[in-house]
Amino acid sequence: MNGGLALISQRRMPWRALTILALIVLFVIAPAFAPYDPMATAPTDQFLPPSAAHWLGTDQFGRDVLSRLLHGGQRTLAIALIAALLALSVGIPLGLLAAWQPASGRGAALSWLPSLLNSLIEALFAIPGLLLGLVTITLIGSGPLPVAIAAGISQIAPVARLIQVAGRGALISPYVEAARAIGADEARVLFRHALPNIAGQIAAASVLAFSYSLLNSAALSFLGLGGALGDPDWGAMLYDGRQAFRIAPWVGIAPGIAITLMVWVADRLGTRLTTRNNGGG
Repeated sequence: MNGGLALISQRRMPWRALTILALIVLFVIAPAFAPYDPMATAPTDQFLPPSAAHWLGTDQFGRDVLSRLLHGGQRTLAIALIAALLALSVGIPLGLLAAWQPASGRGAALSWLPSLLNSLIEALFAIPGLLLGLVTITLIGSGPLPVAIAAGISQIAPVARLIQVAGRGALISPYVEAARAIGADEARVLFRHALPNIAGQIAAASVLAFSYSLLNSAALSFLGLGGALGDPDWGAMLYDGRQAFRIAPWVGIAPGIAITLMVWVADRLGTRLTTRNNGGG
């Protein structure tokens, strides 16, 4: 196997991977430790600053910001993970098939397919991700699952392009030529030989898809498309914070830091994996 699988099998996990894993675990289990009901309102506690009773203060309805941040993290990360899985499940086979160059006499009848898929990837790239997400929401409606689908669709083209570039290198490798020489069919060449040998690039694509899915899903929730009003969500909390930033900046700062930290760590991890797989060390 090439450096892709070797990278995945390294015993020493990068600190960025450990950090993002720890953050995800934290926000998965954190709601159990939230000090208040994230939906409970208290008009008399409106816009209380951070204190011993409310570590991150309260919002315009007297709701505890920390409790909403913890519950919202679980919801926001779940949406981003679903979106990333959708992007990967479509983008990986799409990119691999777009990289495919059928051997003469094998799959010649489908020689037009890579060119068609490449054109499809280019067309998806021509549409800004957030605009593509908004169009999807318009067609299927708003809510957590539609937001996840919209964010996932917006990441199909980036995932497919990364896999296409990696796949082209794998498909001209000696082990692929050897597999074809002993009579392996094209499906086996693609999914049995080429695909496992771009595992490192798939890992990079996964992390980057999660990162941008989180960002896009938060943006859609910020626009009010993430579900029922009042549901804890980092994007919706940012919107609440924007409205009250002059008098209660803590309402928006907390979810802003959470989104920034998750996206930054994930993006740095994805960039690092991409650099390593491109021979950057």
